[in-house]
Amino acid sequence: MGKSRKWLIGGTAGLAVCLGGYIFGAPYIEVVQAANTLDKEVKRARDLEFPLTSSELVIDPPSRSENAASDLKQILAEPLVDQLSTESRDAQDAIARGDFKGAEAILLPWQVSLRLAREAAKKPKLMFEREWDATIDEQFPEYEPLKGIVRAMCAQAELDYRRGRWTDGEENLNSAFAIAQLIGQEPTIISALVADLCRTSAIRTVESLVGKNRAKKEVLASLSKVMVPRPLPALKNNLRAEMFFGVAILRNMDKYGGFKQLEKFFAGDESDPDGTQLNRPDASELRKEGLPTALMDRAFLARHLNLWNEVLENSKSTDDPGALVALLDDRIEKLKEEKGLSSAFHRLTFPVFGPAFASMLRSQTSESTMRGLIEVLRFRKLKGRYPSDLAEAGFKEIDPFSGQPLKLYVKDDVVRVYSVGPNKKDENGRSVETGGETTSPMYDDIAARTDRPVRMRPAKPRSNGNLRIPLSPADPLANSRTASPPLSPPR
Repeated sequence: MGKSRKWLIGGTAGLAVCLGGYIFGAPYIEVVQAANTLDKEVKRARDLEFPLTSSELVIDPPSRSENAASDLKQILAEPLVDQLSTESRDAQDAIARGDFKGAEAILLPWQVSLRLAREAAKKPKLMFEREWDATIDEQFPEYEPLKGIVRAMCAQAELDYRRGRWTDGEENLNSAFAIAQLIGQEPTIISALVADLCRTSAIRTVESLVGKNRAKKEVLASLSKVMVPRPLPALKNNLRAEMFFGVAILRNMDKYGGFKQLEKFFAGDESDPDGTQLNRPDASELRKEGLPTALMDRAFLARHLNLWNEVLENSKSTDDPGALVALLDDRIEKLKEEKGLSSAFHRLTFPVFGPAFASMLRSQTSESTMRGLIEVLRFRKLKGRYPSDLAEAGFKEIDPFSGQPLKLYVKDDVVRVYSVGPNKKDENGRSVETGGETTSPMYDDIAARTDRPVRMRPAKPRSNGNLRIPLSPADPLANSRTASPPLSPPR
């Protein structure tokens, strides 16, 4: 009886598929076939620890004492924090012009914020409270002001070094790099990109300091301590939210108004550029677990899980983020060629990850070349000559683009430590930024160098309308908010 019932049910389902195919054609059959694989793909996902609910998204969430978010939130609550990035640039421009007093005046009102940032940098983890299930409307508002905080720390560090306060400069630079690392812990690609931008700000500050202090043994030794190798964001962790977002959307597709409305939202429909026609349910209304019930949505989810399951299975044997991104982009390119209806969700929502990884790889390489430049200049100060190659200076880091040691170029007082870059051609450290040497995009070496042109904006008049004024001395909090931190004596 059991076998007869199973045969009857299976036969009925098969008849329904055939009838649907007869009525609606091949597209219907393809959707049904995809939807029928959902349970198998869910099991694969579970075995691979794929995040199917928001509670599974964050691995090892921080305790309150470990989490840097509480310190950073105090800075983010500042009413004028959005001005911090602009004011930090103004301070950096003032330093470049030699107007140290002007730079100090700009940074003075932000000293309490910088102190809080330094405290946050000592914490081991960062995770902001997020409504991960409301994926379409999650905006990550903290990231823009966090970039301003890091830029301010870099400006303060450069000012400290230029004033001879190397210990304070070290602390601010180390804190800037630490904040960048913390940002990269959140499980999104955008967090990795913001971390990359913050890290680049710190690297550029070090490069500026090296250019100004290339003959000062103590400063080079201090910067060498700052530029220790640091772990980069774990790309597999940063991709977890990308995996989860598809699940969260498809679980609530009906609440968003169906695929057609979602298509307008993601495709940037001119008739609805802001996505106002898309249903925007409150986070409390969204389903937090379970699978979609509509046939098409189940087919979409099965294909979504299949793609990520394949990527996770094939990436288990490697920790190379480049191989992971190449695998993802290859799979996505193949999806674009597919014509089945069940692939429509992927074709609509999936980004190409290659450019994001390329940006992170350039930043990683810039940091490595900067370490090399510092060691070359320290060798020059010690021996009275430049090394014949980087190995003689005790520097043996590898160029990720060629798999060979990084290269050294020396001509007169121009020194470059460089990678051959994406085109893998040795161009003596030249790129479009070399300062008039060439503007050809064919040159793409990634270099730390002593001949980078200084770029600064012209000085602008500053008024009370756009400058954060220190509190009045009569204010009981004035001293604590505006006083400069203790300064260590020059070595």
